[in-house]
Amino acid sequence: MPSPTGDNNDIAVIGFAFKLPQDNRMNAESFISGEKSKFNCRGGYFIKDDPAVFDAPFFSISTKEAAAIDPMQRWTLETSYRAFENAGIPVSKLRGSSTGVFSASFTDDWSRIISQDPDSVERTAATGTASSLISNRLSWYFDLRGPSVHIDTACSSSLFAVDMACQSLRAGETSTALVTGSSLILTPTFTHFLSNLGFLSPDSKCWAFDDRANGYGRGEGFVALLLKPVAEALRDGNMIRAVIRGSGSNQGGQTSSLTQPSPRAQEELIRHVYRKAGLSFDKIRYVEAHGTGTPVGDPIEAKAIGSVFRSHRSAEEPIYIGSVKTNIGHLEGSSGLAGVIKSIISLEKGIIPPHALFEKINPDIDAEFYNIAIPTQPIDWPSKGIRRVSVNSFGFGGTNTHVILDDAYYYMRERGIAGNHCTRTPAGVPLNAILKADSGADDDNAKAISKAQPVRSGGSGDVGLAFVFTGQGAQYAGMGWDLLHDCPVFAEALERIHKIYASLGCDRDLLDELQSASNIDLPEYSQPISTAVQIALIELLGSVNITPKVVVGHSSGEIAAAYAAGALTLESACKVSYFRGKLAGQLRRSLSSSPSADAMISVNLAEDEVPTYLEKAGIAGVGVACVNSPLNCTLSGPEKAIDAVKRQAGQDGIFAQKLKTGVAYHSSAMLAIADEYMRLMGVLETSTPPSPIPMVSTVTGKVVRPAVLGTAKYWVDNMVSPTSSKSDLRRLYVVADTLAKAGPRAKNMRYSSVLYRNRSGVETTLELVGRLFSHGHDVSIAAVNHHNGEGAFLVECPQYPFDHSKEYWAESRISRDYRLRGAVRGETLGFRASDWNPLAPTWRNFLSVESWPWLADHNISNTVVLPAAAMLVMAMEAALQMVPPNRTIAAFSIKEAHFKNPIVVGETLEDRTETVVELKALQKSYEKSSTWSDIRIFSYRNKECSECFQAQIQVQYQEDLALPGVQQEKDLLDRETLRRYEDAAEVCTRSVDSQVFYRNAAEHGLRYGDWFQLLDDIHWDGQQNAVARIDLSKPRFNTTSMVHPAVLDTVFHMIRASSQAFTSAAATNVPVKIVNAWFSATGWLSPETGSLRCWGISNVDQDAGED
Repeated sequence: MPSPTGDNNDIAVIGFAFKLPQDNRMNAESFISGEKSKFNCRGGYFIKDDPAVFDAPFFSISTKEAAAIDPMQRWTLETSYRAFENAGIPVSKLRGSSTGVFSASFTDDWSRIISQDPDSVERTAATGTASSLISNRLSWYFDLRGPSVHIDTACSSSLFAVDMACQSLRAGETSTALVTGSSLILTPTFTHFLSNLGFLSPDSKCWAFDDRANGYGRGEGFVALLLKPVAEALRDGNMIRAVIRGSGSNQGGQTSSLTQPSPRAQEELIRHVYRKAGLSFDKIRYVEAHGTGTPVGDPIEAKAIGSVFRSHRSAEEPIYIGSVKTNIGHLEGSSGLAGVIKSIISLEKGIIPPHALFEKINPDIDAEFYNIAIPTQPIDWPSKGIRRVSVNSFGFGGTNTHVILDDAYYYMRERGIAGNHCTRTPAGVPLNAILKADSGADDDNAKAISKAQPVRSGGSGDVGLAFVFTGQGAQYAGMGWDLLHDCPVFAEALERIHKIYASLGCDRDLLDELQSASNIDLPEYSQPISTAVQIALIELLGSVNITPKVVVGHSSGEIAAAYAAGALTLESACKVSYFRGKLAGQLRRSLSSSPSADAMISVNLAEDEVPTYLEKAGIAGVGVACVNSPLNCTLSGPEKAIDAVKRQAGQDGIFAQKLKTGVAYHSSAMLAIADEYMRLMGVLETSTPPSPIPMVSTVTGKVVRPAVLGTAKYWVDNMVSPTSSKSDLRRLYVVADTLAKAGPRAKNMRYSSVLYRNRSGVETTLELVGRLFSHGHDVSIAAVNHHNGEGAFLVECPQYPFDHSKEYWAESRISRDYRLRGAVRGETLGFRASDWNPLAPTWRNFLSVESWPWLADHNISNTVVLPAAAMLVMAMEAALQMVPPNRTIAAFSIKEAHFKNPIVVGETLEDRTETVVELKALQKSYEKSSTWSDIRIFSYRNKECSECFQAQIQVQYQEDLALPGVQQEKDLLDRETLRRYEDAAEVCTRSVDSQVFYRNAAEHGLRYGDWFQLLDDIHWDGQQNAVARIDLSKPRFNTTSMVHPAVLDTVFHMIRASSQAFTSAAATNVPVKIVNAWFSATGWLSPETGSLRCWGISNVDQDAGED
């Protein structure tokens, strides 16, 4: 019978997060070289976000270090945080725990980027590039003390990490396990490697189990999974998304090749995992397969799966197989976890999702024999009771992993377990629990919260918070009254204070007077009540983990500030407040019937403006009591004079508010009660041990020591002396990021207050707490909600908004130029060199017959060599690529070109020849509209370098034709050329069979194949003229260059056709030099040009050969 707390070996999935591809950003055209290029993919599955952006401050990482950190580490940090969010586990609860981290990846593109230029690396490149640091950085940031392991078994890495995590949890060495998988494609290098092995699809798609399977499309993705033993997950009230019933891994051993999967090893593993878990095969209805879309791997995997389950299934009730790779591509190092996430969602929804892109099953998969079916539409779970899925994965080196998942609902139902889950039940009702901050809140409020825009935060560091306490005068009846009923901490604090006031001789009920409006403005009431409410707010905020880094008080607000700073005990703070109010009340009563009664007023005047303003208004006896801000002061003096100030300010349109103080604090009027006040306070006590929270004094303008605050003299000075908020706030900003005013909102302050007049104190307090939480303060949400247990939570709550406004990307110029180089043009020029310098540009290429099969048709004396015409094309293409994009080329003029050495082309990729093209601009002041370049071509073969070509080429621009006389000169030249061609055509009456022509060339060592036998309709005059036609209609001659090298080489065949070389036993002749040649930049390609008509004329020098 199943255990009521879950079987000991069963592992709960309690949370997950992922970042999956939605984009394509591959620069494939810049890395495809050769018609048979091994780099055969054209795209992939890419994450839409910019990999350079990161919230470094949130993760306590400096700017310089963040720039050098592998984006896989960065996004794994963020995804892991999201997983903890999803699980409802505060980061603070993880610190110091035995949580283990099992990270997985396959590639190391960032390391390749950094190593592209080892002479220019960041100081922290070692920790930024090491794969092991993916797991270690997670353990460091979250302060996790369990195993921290990074795994690379190629494409099975992340599912293997799940197996390792389960083993660690079952062994008891780990309390919770964080499993991550990461895959990021930042450079084409590894794509090239995989292309060389034939793994990748030319379509860049994963046609898994389809007859179109031709390799896989690479993808990016980050997945994080949180695991916990079922018993502990139930105990802690975690949301259980699925249950891992079994897991295991093995190796395929020796197969026909290193990368050939073993169907026997996969079958044995599946059987072993089920046997170890004590599970039968008859409950399984769906297998989330590895299913990459390779023509070899898919049938092998299908055979392994079918061999295990076929006897427990039938044609009517088949085993369904699918692969998430058809949706999001092959995420390689994180692909196994992506399959787990798909399976969990399938289990929760009770639906087997359709297998994307599927049309027709691979003919090498015997689906009928193995009772296999590919779902092509959503299928309701085909069996009652437990829903079970197998997830299969294997790496290209032979490491296989298999995991079994059960749905949470039926797993717990079979065992009579009560727990939290998200599974859609048979009735179709999602049973996820929602925790509400207000038990009276309705679903509309919850929906409004879920749709609210996230608040940006500066990070999760040690956020500074200042408490600012207002003085007497801002009080109102009922301030904080509703907090008494909803916040026990607040009520208990007021009760303690009430008892202390009573012990000091107070005969009034504090709670009654708090609600009454009749006496609230009398100093003997307002002073002790204001201090009591402020101290109760300190206790309330502290109960939800909101404590200040620094405090400041305005006037009598310093009493509560001193208590918050630990400079006064509760009893001493109550003495200071109670006797101040009592004596101020006596002073008010003694002066109330006297013409010398005093008052205070807040007015929008700068401190230095007050004397002039009062003098101009003719008001005497009034002075500055408090400097509240640069533009606001509190004045004190005789009440009649204060009333005159208010009238004058009203006439002048200046804000002025008479304060409800009853007396003129911070003036000489208070000296009348100073001695008695000091006597009544007596000895004051400070908290033990002393608090580290500093207090900035509005009396001295400096940080004040607790010992000073513990003297009665300080509080007499506070009552009598003028106060200023200017200097204290300047000091405050050094420590605090946020100001929270504890007390009712005052007219002369612009702080984020706890209490507001005419608003619910519960509501305003919760708003403040929420605001602080959104700014990164470590608020105890459970305490805010008066919730003692952990409870359930709302799955998929709004996520923390990481700040992605800043980029961190330490990449060298060489690496960036390599990754973002321009598209390859033509067949032979090649790629821009990695160390690209536009002032001295260089191109590299690698030539072989395997890459460019047409080169085999240019065989000279039994050796495949690059045609001389190809060197010309390389040179002209190099000049073309340096032309600004806003200019159009008309032609190239070659002053002189030398073919110094042949470029031998090897047969295979391994025997390739490297070519290097270097261009140097030749600036001539008298040629402003044209550019001359010196271009050289080198070849590297058999560890030797040879200079093979050198030429001076001029680029002629289209706009040059608009210059005076230039177009006319060109038209005249064109007409002359056409006339000479027509004259030659008239005299060239001897027809030459093209087959005879090329057979004769072959007899003399010029063995041109089909690609180069393009001349037809050849006619010769028997001496030195010949005309012929070149057919350009075949698609193979279309190119991204100006002309295909085979076409231009055929033009040179006219030299042989026009001479007597093809009729005699002449030696093998190849070009060695060209002088004063002109080549049009257009007109060489079909369909613009269907054919070329050629005319050749030769002068034979018997000693030097042809000219």
